[in-house]
Order: sequence, then structure tokens, then C-alpha cells
Amino acid sequence: MKIQRLYQVATVALMVAAIASSLAVSAQAQTENTLYTFPGGWVGGLPASSLTSDPAGNLYGATEWGGANPKICDVAFSPCGTIFKLSPGSGGTWTESVIHSFSGDANGGRVFKGVVRDATGNLYGTTPQGGDLTACGGAGCGVVYKLTPTSSGHYQETVLHTFTGGTDGSAPFSNLILDAAGNLYGTTSAGGSPNGCNKAGCGVVFRVSHTSTGWHESVLRALNFAVDGQFPTDLVMDSAGNIYGASSQGPNFVTCSLGCGLVWRLSPTASGPWTESLLYTFAGGDDGANPIGGMILDGAGNLYGTTEEGGNGGSRGTVFELSPTPSGPWTETQLFVFTGGAGGKFPISSLVFDAAGNLYGSTSQGGNETICGNGCGVVFELSPTGFVGRPWTETVLHTFAITDGFNPNGIISDGAGHLFGSANSGGSASLGVVFEVTY
Repeated sequence: MKIQRLYQVATVALMVAAIASSLAVSAQAQTENTLYTFPGGWVGGLPASSLTSDPAGNLYGATEWGGANPKICDVAFSPCGTIFKLSPGSGGTWTESVIHSFSGDANGGRVFKGVVRDATGNLYGTTPQGGDLTACGGAGCGVVYKLTPTSSGHYQETVLHTFTGGTDGSAPFSNLILDAAGNLYGTTSAGGSPNGCNKAGCGVVFRVSHTSTGWHESVLRALNFAVDGQFPTDLVMDSAGNIYGASSQGPNFVTCSLGCGLVWRLSPTASGPWTESLLYTFAGGDDGANPIGGMILDGAGNLYGTTEEGGNGGSRGTVFELSPTPSGPWTETQLFVFTGGAGGKFPISSLVFDAAGNLYGSTSQGGNETICGNGCGVVFELSPTGFVGRPWTETVLHTFAITDGFNPNGIISDGAGHLFGSANSGGSASLGVVFEVTY
């Protein structure tokens, strides 16, 4: 973050006093509830994704640990994982149910990301392993799947695409997005061009579409390390059908040895192939580096996201805004720089807006740095100051303390002052929790 010119001393003093007052009031108003603590076993644990909700207030997510076959699932780094549903009940109670479990076979395995829900209640997601067990060293290159609710309450899985590890990609590590026509879009961490990224491929952006002959995958873009980097993140789509994403590494190798990452846009064309525009390349250092979480769009077409590192707070991460200009190039505004300590550090998840234009998110570390090594993470709110050229102000809504979670995966909002999320570990069994923060 660039150093800003100070205004008059009296004005600054008034601002600081006002901010301190608002922080004190906000701190008194926050409450955090642990809705569910994962016990391990076949039920699962170690949730690694943000959550999805439905109109009834049910929450859906994924765990790395657990599954129906305890012989192979109840061990570290198993090829398993579960999809769970958390349902609200009377008196503030919540009931967890495992709606599907994976075991690393043809149906997929090693769940890292959550699900997206369509209007009829079907859930869609990816696994980075499983599928064709003759590929990717015998572990499988992953699948795209659909879970359909049945009258019995169970969900039936259908594999929509099995990755081969070649030009179609391998190891999808992103959430899916769904367009109005029912097409699914996502990214893989490898595959694509066989000559890139140590001949493993730098990943692809893909679409899975339902046609008269079934579901079919199309590669919209195979990443090139020297041009658009590698390790693409979650995607977001605008009303015109353009797709926006980021690569967490490449192509600026001057200030970051593996590249600082960049943001790009893919646009459909009448002839079929999608065209790519490079919107912004991070410079590292004060500017920020390595965008890992996905981005969000506002009504004016501006993008908001986080970088895990960079900023003048000692490489602890930033929040940024990218805005289109009439002449074409996009401009970056650094909204906030994390400095560690009580304010958190290393944001790796996407953000959410409220109706007033405030941003909410989480950091993977920081907070109370006397525990969890470097702190267990925080949930934060960022509010615009109203002063041109000044960064936004942060309010810490919750500081995790191991017993109520450690390493949050991001949050979603119900629009009524309630934030929901999962933490990858912590809780009574040290296998993660689902939490709610009310503000």
C-alpha cells in the first residue's frame, strides 16, 4: 500500500477517534456460535471449503476426512471425503447428515472444494483424484460430479466428466460456477498444454455442458506459464457471460521467483473460441502477490479479491479492487493491507458484500498469535472511509481460538447479519467446525 499524504492533524485525530469508537461498538455486538464440530470417523472432518446454502437455510460443504469405508478413509491423506448437509432446527440446534461419501474410486476422491446448487436442489462439485485409476499415477485425475436428491433423503451421484490428465486437464481444485443455461465452469491445477509447467500442464479453464448425447467437457483456455501463469483460482461470471479468474503464480518473475500472479478475463465469441484479456499483473512487494481466493463482482463491473502475500505490512496479504476504464486497461486500487497480529494475515478465500457496500472475509492466520503458531485466523469486515485515496478500515468480527476453529475457509452471508463458514481444524476433536458470526 502506498503511503498516503496526511491531512490536517485535527482531521486525522477526529478520524482515528471515530474509527476507534466504531470498532469498540462493533466488538461488543459480535457473537460467534459453533454450529457443528466434526467428530471424524465415517462422518468426516477437516472441512476444506466454503459453504453453500439453500432457501431453507440448510448449509452444504465438503470434508477431506471421512467416508463410508473406514479401512481406507480414517487415515491421513486418504483418497476419501464427504459432502455434508447441516440443517437448522428449533432452539438454535443444527443437525448434520452425510449426503455422500467418496472412496477414491471411479466416482472420485480426495474432496477439497464444496458444491454449487441449482434451482431444483441438485449439487455439483469436483474431486482432484479418483475417476480413471489408470491415469495420474494410479490415483486418478479427478471428476466433475452431480448429486441428485431422492425421495428417501439420500443423494444419487452421477459422474459428468472424468479427467484424463491430458489436454482436458487434471486435479480440479476450484469451486464450480453455474450459468443460467445449466452449464458448469471450473479450473484444474494441472493438465492442458503438455509442454508447460514441467510437462504436467499449467491447468485449464473448462466448461461442462449437458447436450442431447449427455454431458461433455470443453476446454476454454489452457494456461501458458509465461503468459497467464498457473494454478487458476475460482471463477466468477458477469451478466454478459464473461468469465473472470486469477492465476496464483506467474508471469512476473522479476519480483516473485514463481511469479506474483495475475487476473484475466475470458470472453465468448460468435465463432466459438474464447478470447483472453490480461487485466492486471501483480508486482509483489507493496503491490500484493499470489491471489489464491476467488473474486467477486459488484453492480458496476468492478472486481474485488485478496492476495495471500504482499502489501507493505510485511507480505501478509492485501484486499484489492480492479476497475475497468473507458480506454481499456484496468486499474488496481489497494483497499486494505494486512499487517498480522490482531487484524489477521494471509487471506486465501473470496469476499462477500453486504447491501451497504461493506466487505466481509476471513484470514487463515493471525488474530491471537500466542496460539496456533501464528494465530488461528479471524473473520473481518472492511468498510469504506469515504475519503478519496484512503484505504478501508477493518473491524475484526471474530478471532478464532482453536476450541472454536482454526484456519477458516471463507464465509457466506444470509444478508441479514449472519455469516457462516467452516474452519479446517480446531474444535473439540481438532477436525474442524462449522460456525456462525452474527454482527
